[in-house]
Amino acid sequence: MTDSIPPDRESPRVDAGSTGSATEPILASAEPTDPGPRARLFVAIELPENLTALVGSIQSRLRDDIGERASLLRWVDVTGAHLTLAFLGATPESRIDEIVDALDHVRHRGPVHLASGGLGAFPGPRSPRVLWIGLDGERDALGSLRSEVQNTLVPLGWPPDTRGFAPHVTIARARDDARSAERRAIGIAYGAIWPPSPVAFAVDAIALMRSDLGPGGPRYTRLARIPLTTAR
Repeated sequence: MTDSIPPDRESPRVDAGSTGSATEPILASAEPTDPGPRARLFVAIELPENLTALVGSIQSRLRDDIGERASLLRWVDVTGAHLTLAFLGATPESRIDEIVDALDHVRHRGPVHLASGGLGAFPGPRSPRVLWIGLDGERDALGSLRSEVQNTLVPLGWPPDTRGFAPHVTIARARDDARSAERRAIGIAYGAIWPPSPVAFAVDAIALMRSDLGPGGPRYTRLARIPLTTAR
């Protein structure tokens, strides 16, 4: 693991929460040969407090509206909410420095300006399994940033993810034992929530994150922060 982080890469911070996406982009790495300790790594955008506060208010409103059915949902802990750009998986800790050096090449892009969008559900509102709030604004620039992040990792052995990218922040997920009729009732209540006023924010950095799984849910540690402040 890195012993030190340059001044423009902020020191590690521990967060606990859940990813802001229903599925994590997976980059299938080349078979590692390093026998040393490994860490579960991913590259992400850490979400600002104004957006996580909005998510918290939506969760509170939905809890009130669905009453006892709230126990049928697994609520996202917004404390460590983030938007995953690339999931590297179990990676030798000895490779962290070279990953950070590769990611440093995206700093030239400059900030990406986004805003919260409408409410939605996967696979659909009639029997939802994932409830989310979308992201609007410079979505093309966000997709381009994601692509460049993944492309910088190709020489290190992680091919890019070819799946579609639908940026959103997860509000809650249905538990496995939630019946279809119950999910439908939850979907109706969620759809009745008045669309919140947009919350604007700037993505001015990406982060290399570590995820440690535990009985209380995943625990996230920021290993490095790469600012996006020098647009061409």
